[in-house]
Amino acid sequence: MGLSAEQLADTTEPRPSAETWSEADLALLAAVDQLDATASLDDAMWARLRDRYSDPQLVELVVLIGWYRTIGYLCNALDLEPESWATPWPGG
Repeated sequence: MGLSAEQLADTTEPRPSAETWSEADLALLAAVDQLDATASLDDAMWARLRDRYSDPQLVELVVLIGWYRTIGYLCNALDLEPESWATPWPGG
């Protein structure tokens, strides 16, 4: 499936566009940002996510977000070269 070019570019914006994403996708992006910024999810975010996802899915979401954070730490700390096929981060 993957992301469109517009969606990929929008992931670098401080506020994702409601025209680009579904409400479910916006909730996931907001959860990623909140967990990244605070290492936690507040009650309002849990409520927003529980509207669409089961408790096992929410646990998996937190693990997945943490996993990608860990990969970012490894790539940055080890100064790994980006994959040749990857879309570069704007300004990177």
